[in-house]
Amino acid sequence: MTEPAPKTAKKTAKRTKVPAKLIVALVVLAIAIVFILQNRQVTNIYLLTATLSSPLWTALTGVFVLGGIVGFLLRRGRS
Repeated sequence: MTEPAPKTAKKTAKRTKVPAKLIVALVVLAIAIVFILQNRQVTNIYLLTATLSSPLWTALTGVFVLGGIVGFLLRRGRS
C-alpha cells in the first residue's frame, strides 16, 4: 500500500493593523522633535512677573510635556 502524502500547512501571514491614533501621534512627535531641534537659540521667557533666559528648545520641550500631561489627564477623566 502507499502512504498518503503529508498535508502541507498553509502559511498565512497575519497582518496587524496599526491604529490611526498611533500613526498620528508618531507624526506629531516627529514634527515636534524637528521643531525643537531647529529652535535652539537662547531667548527670554516671560511668565507673569518672572523672566527666564534659556534655550528655546527647553521651553518648547516643557510646553510639549505639559500638553501631554494635560491630554493624558483629560483622557483619563472620560468614561
